[in-house]
Parts: sequence; C-alpha cells; structure tokens
Amino acid sequence: SHYFGVNSAIDIEKRTNGADADTPTGPLVATGSQITWTHIVTNPGNVPLANVAVVDDNGTPLNPADDFSPVFLSGDSNGSGALDPGEVWTYRAFGTAIAGQYANIATATGTDSIGQTPRDTDPSHYFGVNSAIDIEKRTNGQDADTPTGPLVAAGNVVTWTYQVTNPGNVPLRNVTVRDDNGTPGNASDDFNPVFVGGDTNSNGLLDPNETWLYTASGTAIVGQYGNRARATGVDTIGRTC
Repeated sequence: SHYFGVNSAIDIEKRTNGADADTPTGPLVATGSQITWTHIVTNPGNVPLANVAVVDDNGTPLNPADDFSPVFLSGDSNGSGALDPGEVWTYRAFGTAIAGQYANIATATGTDSIGQTPRDTDPSHYFGVNSAIDIEKRTNGQDADTPTGPLVAAGNVVTWTYQVTNPGNVPLRNVTVRDDNGTPGNASDDFNPVFVGGDTNSNGLLDPNETWLYTASGTAIVGQYGNRARATGVDTIGRTC
C-alpha cells in the first residue's frame, strides 16, 4: 500500500529596481522616474502548482480595486502551464515613482494536486526623492523683488540678507549661495554671502524645513540697482537643484 504526502508551497521574491528592498527605505529614486519591479516565483514543495497568480497591491493594501498583475516573462521550461518543483518563474511590472516612502506587497498563489492553495507574500520599498531649494533675498530688510526697492542715499551701506530653505524631502549637501553683484554677464565679480547660522543639528546638510541665513553688504551707487542671488545644493542621488 502506498500514498504520497503532498507538501505544497510557493515562494515569491520581489525586487525594486533590482534591490531586494524588504524594509524601508529601499532604493532612492527620482520622483517621476520609472520603477521596475521584478517578481521571482518558485515552488519549494513537492508537487506542481496550477493556476499560479501574482497580484500586487499597488501600495494600497486596503483598496483591491487598483491591484495589478505583473506580466509573466519566462520560466515554464517544459511548457506544462504548471509551476513545477524547482522551476523559477519571472514576472515584471513598471510604475512611476511618487514622492516619499513607498511600499507595495506582491502575493503569489497556486493550486496543488489535492486542491490546496499555498500562498506567499513579499514587500518591497523605494523612497521617491523630491529635492528642492528656495532662496529669499532682502535688501535692507525689504523683499524687493521688483524696482524700485528701498530708497537709499548713494554712498550708504546696503545690507542684503538671504534665507535659504529646503522645501524638498531629502537633505541637501554642498549648499552654496552666489550673488551676481549686479552684473549678470560678468561672473568675475560675483561674491558669496557669509553664512550666519541655521544648521540646527550641525550636520552640514540643509535638512528639509531648515532655514539657513546668509548676509552681505555693499555701498549704494547712484540710480536703479538690481542684483540676483542663486542657491544650489546636491541631493542624496547626486542631482543639483
């Protein structure tokens, strides 16, 4: 007399842009860039599995309406339509990165020879980098974006203050502030205002929502004058903003 003990199982491993990002943050990606999810499905059991399905929750586990099924690429080596023990089936899907921390979960299911339905899940993550920098410049305390600005006596000291903030979602390094000194076509006389403070945690990075303060001064000349300041920084994926 004989019997065969069915030990059915299914396993799914999901990768985001090639990374097995089971825990946050996962890969850092630019917001709006393409995300590639690869799903590797195997059968560690001892019987073939029929009706294999892979479903991704699309980052909304409580809303099945937007779930999607990755596209099957390869792996059914004998063309049986069943996931045999030892076979590796590969699926793929694409998405567009959103800002901030993102997580989605893939689920693989199948049906064994006695009607059991093994199931496995695997999460994956990425962080959508939305980098930005903002500078606000004041002349003698006024936000003088348009002429005339404050009226000052020629020969008097003019004080410029610069507030630099980070409205993005990642810290910025190598922050610089440069003023064109009123001659936008002549970079040789540009100057860097002096950093006054604002790096509250002293990490050398302009963190989200931090405000760094710079100052500079000059001597007022006759007539209408305008100068422009530019702030730049480098984000966590090497982009300059």
